[in-house]
Amino acid sequence: GHTLHMWSGDARHRGSRVSQALGIPNARAKMGPVEKAAGVAELELTGHRVAFIGDGINDAPALARAHLGIAVMGASDVALAAAPVLIRSGEMGRIADVLSIASHTRRIVRQNLLWAVVYNTLAVPLAVAGFIAPVMAPLAMVLSSLSVSLNSLRAGSQRDRHRHHTVVRTARSG
Repeated sequence: GHTLHMWSGDARHRGSRVSQALGIPNARAKMGPVEKAAGVAELELTGHRVAFIGDGINDAPALARAHLGIAVMGASDVALAAAPVLIRSGEMGRIADVLSIASHTRRIVRQNLLWAVVYNTLAVPLAVAGFIAPVMAPLAMVLSSLSVSLNSLRAGSQRDRHRHHTVVRTARSG
C-alpha cells in the first residue's frame, strides 16, 4: 500500500540505473535540498503521509519536513539532527521495522485516546449525578490511568524487539 519514490542528487544516468535495478518507477535525479523538501510538501498537500529516508546534508530539509524522517547509518550530522529515526545497521530492510513500530505505536495511542474519551464521557457525568460515590472517583481515575499506562508499554515492547537495529528518538532535538 505504499508508493515508492527515489529522489537523488546524483547524475541522471546513475539515478536511472539504480531506480531501474530496484524497480522504482517514480525516480528523479539531480535534485537539490530545496527540491526534495518541495517534493515532500507536494505529496503531503495531496493527502499522502510521507516517510523520507536519507543520509546526506542535502536530505536534511526533506527529513525535517516529512511526517517521518529516517536517517541511515553513516548519515551526515545534519541529516541525523533532522531525522527522529536512525537505522543503525546499513540494512535498508529495517525500514519495514520502523514502519511497523510507527503503525503499532499509532494504534496504541488511538486506543488510549478512545479509552480516555469513553471513560470521561461515562464516568464524569455519573459522578456529577451522584451515581458514583466520591470515595470511588479517585480509585476509578487511578485505574483508568493505570490501564492507559500499561497499554502504552506495549509500544515499547514492539520497539525493543528491533532496538539493536533502530533508534527511535522521542524529540527532533535528539
